[in-house]
Amino acid sequence: MPGSLEGPERVATIRSSLQKYQPFIKPEPASEAELNLVHEPTMVARLRSRRLLLETVLIAVGGAIQCARAAVEGRPAFGLLRPPGHHADQSGSWGFCYVNNMAIAVRKLRQEADLRWVVIVDLDHHVGDGTQRIFASDSEILVRNVEAVEREEYLEKVQSVLQVIRKAELLAVSMGFDTYERDLGGLLKTEDYTLLGSWLRQASERLCEGRRFALLEGGYYLPDLGKNVLAFCEGFE
Repeated sequence: MPGSLEGPERVATIRSSLQKYQPFIKPEPASEAELNLVHEPTMVARLRSRRLLLETVLIAVGGAIQCARAAVEGRPAFGLLRPPGHHADQSGSWGFCYVNNMAIAVRKLRQEADLRWVVIVDLDHHVGDGTQRIFASDSEILVRNVEAVEREEYLEKVQSVLQVIRKAELLAVSMGFDTYERDLGGLLKTEDYTLLGSWLRQASERLCEGRRFALLEGGYYLPDLGKNVLAFCEGFE
């Protein structure tokens, strides 16, 4: 496929398609202490030995936290961030992930805003296994992934997952675009991302007065990546 799997060009091509949302909010870097909300010290130490990687990760985590704060204040947000994070757990990671942006943001906001019930919906082509492991023992954090082999089945499963949720104070979305018909997943059309965004918006309005945010995970087919993210944002807003 055009482009590499994970790199700066992903953000560049998406950003060029989101001009209607200018001005963008520039992330404030997180601190290493905030990484420790989720990850073991040995994992953070490994990052520290790669300075440029650490700086990039801290910017992504900082942006994720800002998105969660905005959502709690009633302002829906989409985090155009890299590297992704949903394959990172307490002590390790894979799949271009180094720390779990979503998990850190949720932990941080539960401290700051006295949140109790949080729902994380992962709509990447790959299961957010790191996020699942991090919150496996937390009965107040609900993590839901959607897997399917056909387009209609996928859309039906998303609707089903959202319909059965009964309690949330914040809706968080790990949003991957590698489910696209020309990407790794080979399932969805561009207009489907508008549907997903609108269903998530409606769920948040039903559950938690519209408090919602989404973070970029996968999505690698560069020619159409920007328009797919735009379609999602138009439904999500």
